[in-house]
Amino acid sequence: GNIYSEEYSKNLGKMVDSANILAGQLGNVTLSSTWPETEDWTFLSLLRQFQAVSKLIATSQTRQIEREFFYVELGGFDTHNEFEKLDELFAFIDDSLDAFVKELKAQGVFDSVVLVTTSDFGRTLTSNGKGTDHGWAGNQFVVGGKVKGGEIYNEFPTSLLEGNLYDVGRGRMIPRYPWESVMLPIAEWMGVDAMDRSTVFPNLHHFNSSLLLATSALFST
Repeated sequence: GNIYSEEYSKNLGKMVDSANILAGQLGNVTLSSTWPETEDWTFLSLLRQFQAVSKLIATSQTRQIEREFFYVELGGFDTHNEFEKLDELFAFIDDSLDAFVKELKAQGVFDSVVLVTTSDFGRTLTSNGKGTDHGWAGNQFVVGGKVKGGEIYNEFPTSLLEGNLYDVGRGRMIPRYPWESVMLPIAEWMGVDAMDRSTVFPNLHHFNSSLLLATSALFST
C-alpha cells in the first residue's frame, strides 16, 4: 500500500466516526425556546445556523468542550442601490438574534456567550452613478450576557463629507480603530493571558493603546 493513501484513509475514518458521534449527540437535543417560522429561504438559512449553534452549545458539557468559536453568515449586502433590501436583511438579523438570545437565556448560558459581527467590506460614502461601492470602514456590534450593552464605543467620524480626514478617495473611509480594538477585550474575556496578547494579535504593536478597548469597558464582572 501507499503510506499517504493509508494515512488519508485513517484520518478520513476518524472524521466519519467523529461526525457520527456528533450527529448522535445533536440528535438528542431539544431546544428550550420557540423559534420563528418562515418560508423565506434567506431568513430560514440564518435561523438554522443559529439553531445549530444553540444545539452545539447545549452539548458542550457532553462533548467536554471548554471554549468554542462558531461562525454564522448572511450574505446579500452588496446591494449598491437596492437599499430596501437592507431593511429586509436587518430584520432577518434582528429576529434571528432575538430567538438566539432567548434560547441562550433558556439554557442558562447567556452570560457565557459573546457574539460579535464582522464584515469583509464597508460601503463608500459617494455614488458610482448607480449607488455605493465597496468601502473599508464600518460599524459592528457585540451581544452577550456580560456585555455592557447600550453603549457606542470609540468615536464616530466628525465628518462624512467627501474629502474628510479619513477619506482616501470616492468616500472610502480608512478605519480609525483596528479590529483589535474590540477583539482584544473579547479574547481577554475568554481567558487569553496578557503575556500572550502579542502572540494572538501579532499586529497589536502597530496601534496606540488608546485605540484599544479595555476589557472592563466592554464587559461587566
